[in-house]
Amino acid sequence: GFLALWAGTMPTVLRTTVYWSVGSPCYRFFKSLLTGPNNLMSESNPLAHGCCSIVSSFIATAVSHPFDIAKTHLQNQDMRAPCFKGTIDCLRIHYRERGMLGLTPGFSVRYLRMGSWQLAFWLTYERGLVILRGRGV
Repeated sequence: GFLALWAGTMPTVLRTTVYWSVGSPCYRFFKSLLTGPNNLMSESNPLAHGCCSIVSSFIATAVSHPFDIAKTHLQNQDMRAPCFKGTIDCLRIHYRERGMLGLTPGFSVRYLRMGSWQLAFWLTYERGLVILRGRGV
């Protein structure tokens, strides 16, 4: 029915929140390591932004991927006879049945998708800052 359209809303919000709560701070942290006082690279160097986005995306994907697994299971379950009560229940049952490796299927595909997206986002964002601040064209 109509409510089934919204079955995955909260798990999707949770997954996305976890992803960006980890991804953005990781990007800033690694950027500060590369462009900070040790000056390995300049702050406007696209290579620094690319490296930071790839690493931060990997970490964010690793942390948020179990929530993506739970989201998929919750969205695919029969709403008339649900198997899971929520995200935590889904993760608990999934872990008990399949172990830690049961939370990894699809990781590489998701990382390729999210990593390339973050790479494009951070390169565009950082280049936009350089242009807007008038430090280059």
